[in-house]
Amino acid sequence: MSNPTGQRSSPAGVSATGATRGTDTAALPVVVDAGPSTPEVRGHVEGVLGWQPVDADTAALVPPSLWLVGPDSAPAPAGVPRLLLLPDGTDPVEAAEAGARHGAQAALAWPSRRDRLERVAGQLLSAPRAPGGGAETVRVVGAGGGVGTSTVTLALAGLAAWRGSRVLVLAGEDAPLGEVRRVPAEALASHDLLRRASDLPGVAGARVVVTDGGARELPDHLPDVDLVLVDGGTDLDGDVLVCRPDRVALQRLSATTAGSVVVNGDGPVPHAALARAAGGRVCVDLPHSARVARAVLHARVPSSLPGTWLRRLLPAVPGPPRGRRTASPGRPPAPA
Repeated sequence: MSNPTGQRSSPAGVSATGATRGTDTAALPVVVDAGPSTPEVRGHVEGVLGWQPVDADTAALVPPSLWLVGPDSAPAPAGVPRLLLLPDGTDPVEAAEAGARHGAQAALAWPSRRDRLERVAGQLLSAPRAPGGGAETVRVVGAGGGVGTSTVTLALAGLAAWRGSRVLVLAGEDAPLGEVRRVPAEALASHDLLRRASDLPGVAGARVVVTDGGARELPDHLPDVDLVLVDGGTDLDGDVLVCRPDRVALQRLSATTAGSVVVNGDGPVPHAALARAAGGRVCVDLPHSARVARAVLHARVPSSLPGTWLRRLLPAVPGPPRGRRTASPGRPPAPA
């Protein structure tokens, strides 16, 4: 069978040049955003390789399997393999910077190495990838100051990490997290953010970083991170709302976007009334504990003080990555 250019289509597993490739790329849906080379690249992948270029604006309707980018292209979304096309003669330092900026899984000189494009694409598509793409972001917010937002954020981080997720906690400068490493706000857009973060003591697979303020824009691609837990401070726009059982909480529950509610300690409003106001959302009751509150001052997960404190939070913990073995939710291990 011939393609529109009159060249023969390749059988599965064999490239147009006769070389074996990692996976079949026939009719591959691909976004081509390679800067000035875009028309030439698009013509090659469509006319020679038989791929199906799709527009970035309609990627949600026709999901691409591969994103071809150039050094100055807009960032591609996380979860789609990115192949960086570098103009012949690109300086090696500029090439490395462009690769880090895009989180590209591979790079190829264009047009001198275009005969390798199909093989490299097949290798990228056959490589194992984490299901679902980039890290999930969960914002933990408080109905007011001093309700325990930071404590709950660290506790959720510990539980999620013990379930098998790789977790990054992002907190603001007002969070009472002891000697956690602090970075400027602009560092949040850096692909080496994880390297700048501090280990969460006693919790393998969890790290924490504090920003000095400003916008909290994260990079599109965070390698080795499944879940980002943001300690959002006092706010209504979040995924988990932490509150005291008081009138303020009743007011906030009618306006918050949170899908889970954590009621911390005792107060004048009965927990049953707050559960009704939550309207079917996950609602967790936590007993107040000074020992637990002190743990967060040292940026530690309050592992089992008191013994049932962490287990009560299990319904509010984001699920583990698909395909990853999970620990038993009944007994979270104590930090070392």
